[in-house]
Amino acid sequence: YPLPFFSTSTMVSFIGRSQFFPLWSLLTLLSLGSSDVASSLDPSVADPTCVDGECAATSLTYNAPTEAEEFCHEWIRGTGAVQEFGFGQVPASVSKQIEDTICDYNAYYLTEVRPKPEHYRLIQNAKECRNLRNLCAFWKTQGHCDSDEWQNYMFLACPLSCQTCGHERRRSRTFLKYMSTNLTNAYYGNATNDEDSPQVTQERSVVADRNRTLVKLMYDLGMDSSTLSRPLQKEDGNWLGDLHRKINAVIPDVLHSLYGSTFGANEALLESIFEDNSTNLIQSIGVQYRDRGTILRSMGEAMDHLITRPIQLGISFAVPSQEAVDKIQALGSPIVQMGAGSGYWAALLRHAGLDILAYDLHPPHSGDNVFFDTTYLEDIQQGACVDIFQGNPELAATRTLLLIWPNDPDPIDNPQFAESGGAGAASQAVWDIDCLAAYIKAGGTRVVHIGEREEQIRKGAKARGHKATFTDWGMSSSQKFQQLLAESFRMVEQLDLPTLFLNEDDMTVWERR
Repeated sequence: YPLPFFSTSTMVSFIGRSQFFPLWSLLTLLSLGSSDVASSLDPSVADPTCVDGECAATSLTYNAPTEAEEFCHEWIRGTGAVQEFGFGQVPASVSKQIEDTICDYNAYYLTEVRPKPEHYRLIQNAKECRNLRNLCAFWKTQGHCDSDEWQNYMFLACPLSCQTCGHERRRSRTFLKYMSTNLTNAYYGNATNDEDSPQVTQERSVVADRNRTLVKLMYDLGMDSSTLSRPLQKEDGNWLGDLHRKINAVIPDVLHSLYGSTFGANEALLESIFEDNSTNLIQSIGVQYRDRGTILRSMGEAMDHLITRPIQLGISFAVPSQEAVDKIQALGSPIVQMGAGSGYWAALLRHAGLDILAYDLHPPHSGDNVFFDTTYLEDIQQGACVDIFQGNPELAATRTLLLIWPNDPDPIDNPQFAESGGAGAASQAVWDIDCLAAYIKAGGTRVVHIGEREEQIRKGAKARGHKATFTDWGMSSSQKFQQLLAESFRMVEQLDLPTLFLNEDDMTVWERR
């Protein structure tokens, strides 16, 4: 009884987006032989907020979420039809415990989850686990949950009876389905004004795409999306850290892990996820990511477009932790941050009581920042790092320099990842080496660097079984910057940070030699 993941119109639209075609192909394969019925639930996405025909890209919110309702249905024998439990026969006072028992273990009853309202929330999706066939309980008594012949079918059709609701295979299918419908629909919603010039329309569309995806993701994880469009308040806390933890909680490790030269211990699980399609499919779904390891084909691109980049370009390139904030606070030094971006880190540090000055060549309020359009710290000052230290050398002499992902990615060390043209490419000029040199010349003595480093990347790859025979300076700072940092400073502290998909971020503290 397989049902497709997409309606015809959705599928045509999806195929038309060339960058997502590999993910569509993978998910289509997943749907073959699957008895999941997610298509019976409406994955509707709210329209963006529009004023006078122009859609606001930074003020998108959803109504407060409501809980789902569970309904117990009775299979009317001999007809194939179902009716709600107790319809016309059982008193309304029947206890929920009896209802649950009947629905879970009686061969002639099944449970249906109905979200209310129509929004298909990820947290409901994660909870949704029900028998899809009326004879599941009976089939379990016949040993089909463990039989070689019927185990795969029972896994999909009778998860309650076979007690496989929390299995990684089911979680993987659930999350892949969520990305293919909910997040993709949110990303491709209409958010442009046709009267704008093509360039303005394109830039606004990209920003709106990211923001709609973030709003949808936060809503589905039960978070307040209004924090996306206003300065960070002290009572908000580190909500990006909370978002990161919730995302990791719903993405099965098997989907977002970097593997060594083979899939290793997870190979059997990967085969079980895809075995409905081909026993050899495992050979075609792995792809090398740089020299760091192997990932599932299309997961890198899909995660990048739908989760990682919206977070990095809408909130922050790196995810802070409380331990990181505490360690910076323990330095006992005022801070000067260059390339502050949205100001999320700076706002968090200021709320922790730190004296911090934040600068950016193109602050969000300047209107020409191609990355960020939301300001989480209202007093980010505009200026280039070299000019600031040359004109105000006392800032270097009295403050610790904070740099968070100064390059993203630079066109010298990472030409294959850098944009080839447009405003985005112009923004990727390598400035970290000049900034550090100016800081040193002005008398600076301490640097806090947050992002990827060659040493950390090599360490991670080696732990995954790769030979450390490559050089990868990372996506966040240039080779020349890292070399000058190591030559002029000594590392006195290192802290692993929460990382987004495929990143190897850490925080390091450096004292002048």
